[in-house]
Amino acid sequence: LEHSLSVVDVLVWGAATVALQFASYFAVALTHREFGQAIIGGNVAAALFLAACHIAAGLLVAAAVSA
Repeated sequence: LEHSLSVVDVLVWGAATVALQFASYFAVALTHREFGQAIIGGNVAAALFLAACHIAAGLLVAAAVSA
């Protein structure tokens, strides 16, 4: 993003990062279908695992965009 020349570049990169975050969400949701019910049932470990996956994906996307 620091090499972006215009507002359009920043918007395109922003859309790309949002798309990658959604892709990571759907990848985890597809591979661990039972986690939604586990979280509703009060399983803290499942919630922490999902949070860790999404934070890791966010960090990877941020590193990729800022490189």
